[in-house]
Amino acid sequence: MPLAGVPLLGHALRGALSCPAVSEVVVVAPVAHRGDAEAVADDVCRELGSATSVTVVPGGAERGDSVAAGLAVLGDDVEIVLVHDAARCLTPVAVFDRVVAAVAAGAVAVVPGTPVVDTIKQVDESGFVVGTPDRAALRAVQTPQGFRRDVLERAHAVSSAATDDAGLVERLGERVLVVEGDPRALKVTTPADLETAARLLPLHPSEVSRPSKVTAEYLDPVELPILGSVTDATTEQTADRTRPLALVTGGGTGIGAAIARRLSRDGFDVVVAGRRKDKLDEVVAGIERSGGTARALVMDVTDPESVTTGIGSLGRCDVVVNNAGGALGVTRVEDGDPEEWERMYATNVVGTLRVTQAVLPLLRRSARATVVDISSIAGERVYEGGGGYVAAKHGTSVVSETLRLELNGENIRVVDIRPGMVRTEEFSLTRLHGDQAAADRVYDNVDRPLVADDVAECVGFVVGLPQHVNIDTMVIKPVAQAAPHKIHRGPIDWKDAR
Repeated sequence: MPLAGVPLLGHALRGALSCPAVSEVVVVAPVAHRGDAEAVADDVCRELGSATSVTVVPGGAERGDSVAAGLAVLGDDVEIVLVHDAARCLTPVAVFDRVVAAVAAGAVAVVPGTPVVDTIKQVDESGFVVGTPDRAALRAVQTPQGFRRDVLERAHAVSSAATDDAGLVERLGERVLVVEGDPRALKVTTPADLETAARLLPLHPSEVSRPSKVTAEYLDPVELPILGSVTDATTEQTADRTRPLALVTGGGTGIGAAIARRLSRDGFDVVVAGRRKDKLDEVVAGIERSGGTARALVMDVTDPESVTTGIGSLGRCDVVVNNAGGALGVTRVEDGDPEEWERMYATNVVGTLRVTQAVLPLLRRSARATVVDISSIAGERVYEGGGGYVAAKHGTSVVSETLRLELNGENIRVVDIRPGMVRTEEFSLTRLHGDQAAADRVYDNVDRPLVADDVAECVGFVVGLPQHVNIDTMVIKPVAQAAPHKIHRGPIDWKDAR
């Protein structure tokens, strides 16, 4: 029976066709139902006003045969393939977006999944328990599953006997990435599932307000795999459909945490990224208490795999703030620790590079695409004892300036924020290797050094400007600081200004 008067295939096609990155759809149907499937596809395309090509082809005896039949008719220019189960008819568009983004970012195979909340028991042939897997490491896998086309074709050439295509890719020895799924992407195969789906239907983001004209009879969704193709996931331009999303690296403390809070107040959903989950969770909790939406992302910008996995979990990104970085040591050049210099370069420069490279495909699909790099006035003016940090922050600014030149002609803004003295809970403490007294002396008698919220206000300002306005470089210092090496220590007559 249909769901709200529409075959499950119709609902599934609405989701696939609502994903802006999908350029071609192939429905694989049983021979006896091919005409019905074509009618459903035609009605949904008319309803959505979609010009995306939808082809219906006959399936095979087994699921693998059907997927192979769909692959055979895809255009030669298709590089990324999504395999979607029509039984998961209410999968939100955001799940499609996350899968596409992860493949575009470099993963060869991606599946959406949700944490397993039930206790799972492994049993033997007689029904006796032989093991209890740790559910913390388990995921319930959903669709669409995304693949580099060449990898999926190679997997099917070896064997097509598997319950899902990701399993075939695993047999090749390739790694399969799991991104965030959605409870609404349940598999509808029983009357009870149908009742659950009916309750979820009003929440489905691809639903339209007017009644559907689709009246075709119910088609068995298990026999209807859908293949969506993405010709070029890196250049698709899309209009905002939901709240914009900002990614803030180094977001667990200090300036990064303040920026995350500010962008949340400005209407962004915020992904707070960093290495320490406890700190990230504190920031997220604070944003949520204030009515915002945020989530923590454990990601180390110095680890290529961590960045690929982290960015791959995003379905979209409108603004990225490259804030992860920091300083280590205040030694003279002749006494400098090469390992500390390498660590500063790895976080401030290569980390910024790595995140920017990974997130650019998502930014290119956004109407609000903005890169904000947090460098420092240290990057433009040298001072004694700061050689390693100065070199690293100069590198951050060079990345910003070069990227702006290279993206000229696209809609992506690139902003370099260069703060001066900012008093935060960890910056000087980390730089001075945990010496709290020495860290406190950095700010001794400085009347009103900057605080993290001051920098966040500036980030909010540049991000909030009209998209055609790019603040190339913003230098921010407290009044007491004329230059990195020129600081007034003593009271300032503020004339009661605040």
